[in-house]
Amino acid sequence: MEKPKDHRPWGALLVVGVLSVFILTFWLFYFFTFLGRS
Repeated sequence: MEKPKDHRPWGALLVVGVLSVFILTFWLFYFFTFLGRS
């Protein structure tokens, strides 16, 4: 049986983190723009 890799896929985690921050920033920007218009 092969042992699972010891090192974690930091590349995938980094991509997920960047996407999460980008989405949160986009929604915050959209929310504040909506508040500014009303």
